Amino acid sequence: MASTKVTRIFRPYLLLRVAVLAAMVVWMTAAVMAWHLPVEPLVMGKALGLVVFFSVLFFHWWPMEFWVDGVTLHLRGMFGTKDVPLKEVTGLEVLPAPGLTAYAVHASHAEIAFSSFISGHRELAARVVEGARLHTQPG
Repeated sequence: MASTKVTRIFRPYLLLRVAVLAAMVVWMTAAVMAWHLPVEPLVMGKALGLVVFFSVLFFHWWPMEFWVDGVTLHLRGMFGTKDVPLKEVTGLEVLPAPGLTAYAVHASHAEIAFSSFISGHRELAARVVEGARLHTQPG
């Protein structure tokens, strides 16, 4: 039987999650205030649009967790849990960009993506590479 010990849970940085929560609360407050003040409909629409935007971000980032238990990469997110057996992982693509690194885990029947917004993202990528026994390219 394979090891099921989880040594670390990887989550989005706390500062990111709190900042999104604060923005959602600020725009909810602004929308409530705009509702009670004589403002133009366009202003109210923009405030409500920002409430929706930050609410979606909040519900995306707040519950997000990644972990590797030795045989499976797990992602818990807004719509439940997604599990990808490491033996099915065919590659890990690293896409560096200014201020951000994106990772794409390719498996035979699934894809999981994460970014440098995840605390410990390099360690998470290393655990996937090690668990899936992927060969890294020199250079």
